[in-house]
Amino acid sequence: MASSWRWFHLHAGGVGPIPRKTFRSPSMVRVTGNTDLPSLHHHYDLSQQPCLPDFYYDYTLGLLCLSLVAYATLGHAVFLAETGDGKGSATRVVAAWLAGALFNLANVLLIEGIRMAGLSVAFPVGIGLALVLGTLLTYFADGGAASTQSPAMLFAGVMFAFFAILAQVQANATKVTYEKLPDTAINANKAVASGGGNEGGGGKYRRGQFVCVLAGVTMSLWSPLSAFSMTGGGCLTPYSSFLVFATGVCCTTPLVCLFVRPLLGGTEFEPKFDFEAYARAPITSHGMGCLGGMVWALGTVSSLISGKTIGMALSYSIGQR
Repeated sequence: MASSWRWFHLHAGGVGPIPRKTFRSPSMVRVTGNTDLPSLHHHYDLSQQPCLPDFYYDYTLGLLCLSLVAYATLGHAVFLAETGDGKGSATRVVAAWLAGALFNLANVLLIEGIRMAGLSVAFPVGIGLALVLGTLLTYFADGGAASTQSPAMLFAGVMFAFFAILAQVQANATKVTYEKLPDTAINANKAVASGGGNEGGGGKYRRGQFVCVLAGVTMSLWSPLSAFSMTGGGCLTPYSSFLVFATGVCCTTPLVCLFVRPLLGGTEFEPKFDFEAYARAPITSHGMGCLGGMVWALGTVSSLISGKTIGMALSYSIGQR
C-alpha cells in the first residue's frame, strides 16, 4: 500500500507538452508529456527519504526551479500577455497562486484518502471527480465554446468518464459487500491474515471516502483558476501563470505537510520530520526529489502551453485521464 499511495500522490494533476512551436501538433506533444507520470514514482523510491515531507520539500523546490527556468528562457521573462492591457492583472495573479495552493492541498488529501480507503476508491472518486468537474469548470473559465473546436466530443468524453466512475464505485461496493458475507473463503482468509476482527475499519473507510470526495472537488479547481489567469484583460502568459502556480505550491507545502496531514493521521506510521536529518540526507536523495518535481513541472507547464492552442478544458482532460 505504501508504494501505491506514494505513486498516486505524485499522479495528481496536469501533464502536457513542450512549447507548441517546437512541434507540428500540440495534441501529439500533449500526449508525449504524459510520460512524466510513471517516472515520479521511481523518483520517490530512489530518493530513499524516511518520510513524505523530506521528499516533498525537495519535490516542490524542483518544481519551483523549473518554473523559473521556463519563465526566464522559453517565456522570455514576459509576465503579462501581449493581449492584456494590465487591468485586472492582480486578480489573475491571485487566481494562479490559489490554483497552486489548492492543487497542493488536493495532493495531500489524495494521499490520505488512499491510505484510508484504498486505490480502488481514491482513483475513481478523487481523480474521476476532478476530471469531470475540472473539465466542465475549465471549459467555462476558458471562454466556453470559443475555446474548444468540438465541445460535443469533449462533453461526450466527460459523460463516459462519469459512467466509468459510477461503474467503478459500484464494483467496489459489491466487493466490500461480498467480503462481509460470513461464509465466504475470502472473509475467512482475511480474518486469519488480520488475526481477528476489523473493528473501527468501517469508520476509517467512510472517512477515507469523504476525504477522496474532498480531494476530487479541491483538485477540480486548479485548472479553471489557471485558465482564468490566462484569459481576459491583464492575463498572464502560460509561463508566468505556472511560475505563480509553483509559488503557491511552495508557500503552502509546509502547511499541508506539518498541519493538514497530521490532522488526517498521515504521520502516524512514519518518522517525525527532523530538519537536521533532512539537511544531512545524501545529495542523491535531495537530487531525486528535485528531479521528480522538475519532471512533473515540465508536464504541467506543457499542459498550460498546449491549452492555449487546443483549449484548456481538452488539455486538462487528457492530463487527468
